[in-house]
Amino acid sequence: MNFEERLDRFPEGWRPKAGDKLIGNIVEISARESEYGGTYPLVIVSTEDGREVAIHGFHAVLKNELARLRPKTGDKLGVRYHGRDAAGWEKYRVLLERTEPEDAPAPDWAAMTEAGTAPQDWSEPAPEVAPDDAARL
Repeated sequence: MNFEERLDRFPEGWRPKAGDKLIGNIVEISARESEYGGTYPLVIVSTEDGREVAIHGFHAVLKNELARLRPKTGDKLGVRYHGRDAAGWEKYRVLLERTEPEDAPAPDWAAMTEAGTAPQDWSEPAPEVAPDDAARL
């Protein structure tokens, strides 16, 4: 899809049901103000069938997975929504395939997290998570 065709269309919002997945190349990343305070990432992907779909990363698990992976425009993104667990957490699986050079501009992911910092120190390995806690992440 060229620039003018993109301008003539408005991305549809992704409203997944349990088991739905979305795969596409990232064409735009921005931050949106949350009605609950702070910001969340808005990621627009172009799917293989030519649609543009907007992923609103306001659920904690999705937001944190995006911040952990730090996607950039041009990367291939896959998201599967697994539904809500018994504790009330919205569960997502997020995969990223880099397609742009490492020096491509990236959004300020730290600004899109609740505390204003990235979810973990990227220089250290991630801490071990107990199986019971893993479902809530």
